[in-house]
Amino acid sequence: MSVDFKIARKNMLESQVRTNDVSDKKLIEAILKTPREEFTNGDKNFAYAEIELPTASGRNIMKARDFSKLAQAAGVTANDEVLVIGGASLYSAAIFAEVGAKVTVIDTIDCAYDGVTVVKGDIATLKEVSGKKFDVVFVDGAVETIPVEWFAAVKDGGNLALFKYENGRSSGHLYVISGNTHSYRSLFEANVSKLPELNAKREFVF
Repeated sequence: MSVDFKIARKNMLESQVRTNDVSDKKLIEAILKTPREEFTNGDKNFAYAEIELPTASGRNIMKARDFSKLAQAAGVTANDEVLVIGGASLYSAAIFAEVGAKVTVIDTIDCAYDGVTVVKGDIATLKEVSGKKFDVVFVDGAVETIPVEWFAAVKDGGNLALFKYENGRSSGHLYVISGNTHSYRSLFEANVSKLPELNAKREFVF
């Protein structure tokens, strides 16, 4: 039986997004317009299920609930300059572009999407976009470590939004940059796939 993706997208919005306190009008409109099924290389019939979706890049698309809550906290607005780290799934970038932001994706993986600037490079050091600053830096996956270069890539007053992985669980974190300092708040718990490049180094004790 074929799935009506427009209806499935609307149902996802109502059952997974709005019910989790996501109310940003522009973000909701962008999610409603963006065909999630076109970004997965898995069974498209499951594109709107409450699961992470595989993509051809090897990166996953987050669950709609996890992405939308963190995206709302990040506060992306039209004309913002946004950097998506590890964003080769391209879904997050597509949503922010639909909101009206100027989006750059940096990843170790080749990818392309109309209207989005894609840079293949080091997602830890960000050396390929060194010297450029963004209103929002959004990390498209959970990380065990947070490089200092990520804070340096955010404009004064801008936001760094990510999932921090600790003790087998990830939680949404929002960092607000002010000059050479930052403050942060923990937002909500989630179960988000990690970006393996940012795994903490293991130390062996003998």
